[in-house]
Amino acid sequence: MKVKKIILLLLVVACALVAWSRPDWQTIEVDGAAREYLLDLPSDLTKPCPLIVVFHGGGGNAGQARRSSGFSRLADSGYILVYPNGTNGHWQVGMTDHPKYDASIDDARFISLLLDRLESEYPVDSNRVYATGASNGGMMSHLVGIELSDRFVAIAPMIGGITSEMEKSFPPPNEVSVLIIQGTDDPLVPYEGGPVTIGRRKWGRLLPTEQAAIMWAEHNRCGSARTEQLPDTIEDECRVELTTWDGGKDGSEVLLYKVIGGGHTAPGGMQYLPESVIGTVCRDIDAVDVIEEFFRRHHK
Repeated sequence: MKVKKIILLLLVVACALVAWSRPDWQTIEVDGAAREYLLDLPSDLTKPCPLIVVFHGGGGNAGQARRSSGFSRLADSGYILVYPNGTNGHWQVGMTDHPKYDASIDDARFISLLLDRLESEYPVDSNRVYATGASNGGMMSHLVGIELSDRFVAIAPMIGGITSEMEKSFPPPNEVSVLIIQGTDDPLVPYEGGPVTIGRRKWGRLLPTEQAAIMWAEHNRCGSARTEQLPDTIEDECRVELTTWDGGKDGSEVLLYKVIGGGHTAPGGMQYLPESVIGTVCRDIDAVDVIEEFFRRHHK
């Protein structure tokens, strides 16, 4: 009898844990398909709130981005965070040779409709809407900056560049402030541009990181670049060089955090795979902190 009670108790606890850990998925219909997303909301929804769209990386999902990206903590600072889900773990960013490429999926339209939904349900400050993400999510951040420049005032792509297909739509109609974080020793997304490489597989083609930054700076009509070395405070086999183009139209600017020795990782983030696979995590800056500080400076 005691054994049965113990088994029953364990089952109840297991079910409770599963329910507690299950993300609170919400859906919106886009072109006949149910698209999913997750939310983190600030405690005070009585005043206009800035909104950050956080895109997951390739092979990931919104739940993973919500748990591990570190952006959820910004809800305590008054931000609304939304984590949209790609299709089969992928964002359609123009890599036509990728096995998950699907020309019928319009992810920019998904995000536009999602913004409409959120602005109708929550006190979103439409003058302070931002996007960020890593890897395939970084590419998606560039994409919404290009295709939805009327909605996003600033973007912060990490370890993910502008694809050749995206370049065809550049420049966007409006100025967008941009913060780019990219490691020079990224084994998947090359700093100098070229195909995304995973093992022996190569997909798409990305512009060189510095070319992408200059394109945005010239579009925003920014001033000349200035470069500084940030303090190398931790022995982590990397250092950070910051190039700034400011003085752009309507206060726009472009920042490039060149993580010298950094891998396919977000500075200050998780070493989610061995260094032999993804390279080094830089600890001299924290990506979430520098991105939040950057976003805070920009509004329409």
